[in-house]
Amino acid sequence: MITKRKRFSVVFPVPKLPSGRLFARFLAMMALEAWAKTILDANGDLHGDLIDKPELDEIRGFARFGTGADAWVYASRRLYAEDHHFVDDDGSTFDVLHEYTLLYTDANELYFVIAILGIEFAINLGGPEIDGYNDWLKSNAGRSPLYPNGM
Repeated sequence: MITKRKRFSVVFPVPKLPSGRLFARFLAMMALEAWAKTILDANGDLHGDLIDKPELDEIRGFARFGTGADAWVYASRRLYAEDHHFVDDDGSTFDVLHEYTLLYTDANELYFVIAILGIEFAINLGGPEIDGYNDWLKSNAGRSPLYPNGM
């Protein structure tokens, strides 16, 4: 059956979208992992750019132990339907389960932006505020950092 079918669907029964503190901690952990991967890909020095940065102490404590801020605000919005099919250059279609990027704003803030099944989430690595991300969206006509030229 697998070799004969061209298209597959996988359904994960989730009664509702996760939210709240636990999901914020999950996003914070993914943000730190994405930052670590970026550093490793660039120069491999996690001590200078990740571990020794006191600016990241708050999010590290929040992600690992739930310490610090009572709530770590994050942004969320739907970018595309979860069953949206993207079209490749050769005309074939494909699904995107998740995609992410790191966004540096003009205000020197670092945001982790991830889309999971079409829902975009953004979290600030520098503190539990999201205002800078909302400002960035306003100044960029609401375009996602994942699709700066539009979809």
